[in-house]
Amino acid sequence: TQAPDGWDITTGSPSAVIAIIGTGVKFTHEDLAANIWINPNESNDGIDNDGNGKIDDVRGWNFEQNNNVPNDQNGHETGVAGVAAAVGNNGVGISGVCWSCKIMPLRIDFSSDQVASAINYAVIKGAKVIVMSFFSPDPSNPAYDFGPDSVVQAAVDNAASQGVLMASAVGNENTDVLTYPSAYSNVIGVGATDQSDQRLASSNWGNWVDVAAPGAGLRTTSLSSYNSVSETSYSSGFVGGLAGLIISKYPSISLTDLTNAIISGVDVITPDHPIGSGRVNILKALQAAAPTPTPTPTPTPTPDTTPPSISITSPKNQMRVSGTFNIQTSSSDNVGVTNIEFYIDGLLVASGSSQQYNWNTTSLPINSNHSVYAKAYDAAGNSSQSSFVKYKV
Repeated sequence: TQAPDGWDITTGSPSAVIAIIGTGVKFTHEDLAANIWINPNESNDGIDNDGNGKIDDVRGWNFEQNNNVPNDQNGHETGVAGVAAAVGNNGVGISGVCWSCKIMPLRIDFSSDQVASAINYAVIKGAKVIVMSFFSPDPSNPAYDFGPDSVVQAAVDNAASQGVLMASAVGNENTDVLTYPSAYSNVIGVGATDQSDQRLASSNWGNWVDVAAPGAGLRTTSLSSYNSVSETSYSSGFVGGLAGLIISKYPSISLTDLTNAIISGVDVITPDHPIGSGRVNILKALQAAAPTPTPTPTPTPTPDTTPPSISITSPKNQMRVSGTFNIQTSSSDNVGVTNIEFYIDGLLVASGSSQQYNWNTTSLPINSNHSVYAKAYDAAGNSSQSSFVKYKV
């Protein structure tokens, strides 16, 4: 996944908040505690300071028990949170994909109403990423029923309209049956790969899966300490952490561009069944998310409409001339004179860059009168004519 190269670009920012919806999170874990989100508008004082109907929701909310302690008694989302955003480079345990992103724990009973409520809470409280590492239908949890479901669908659509990226596990039943919420159009459905970049044997699959992420033998946080896990739930946490990294680096990125960066910034693999565009690559996704530099427009040159000036300076008007003599001009232009023409008695006799013309009068009748003028041109085609000068031979 080129994680170290990606971390050379960014290791994340506390401003990127990842909501983890599910069994709750052990927010006192040594590798998670420093990254647990704190509600800036709430205090542990028995008062609903932010007026959202949830008293002292300092670290998220426990919708299952309707209290402010979204602790994990199962361990599942504690593991997902570790993959996504365990504290990095702290000399303890592991590093999540996003070292510094904040984790918003939201515990639910996995009913449609609570899934939707948790999504809506995350959006209101400023989460930019939501990870849903559960799926329906789930043979292990027959009560799960998230879709197609109008309540969850409405919450998903609202979150997308607010620019929130949602990643969800596609399931672990080795089937191509659509699962929800991953199959909703505004959710990234995440399959799992093994250490050989093949489809994890249990991972669901199909053309509806958006992308794959590592999901086998991942070392992550647990209720007791750390353990190794394998399933699509943790792959969705990986994608959630990647989204947090990208948002940390490019906070103004649109949801469309963020989604495209994750799905296109992959290593192409050849699994036995389709599991999306490829296996996510942290470096490539960050590079794909980089905004295209706005080209410096080529200045449109101001048209040159100023004509040059020219005058005949020698010989003077009304002078008598004889033999061969030199007609001299003086010319100038705001850009530059490119050509001078000499006319005698209305006929063009010379053209070029020279400011002078040698006129041989020996063949002309004595006492004959002649008129001379010159024209100057610039590169834009502007021209001007000198005054007439008359000579007597």
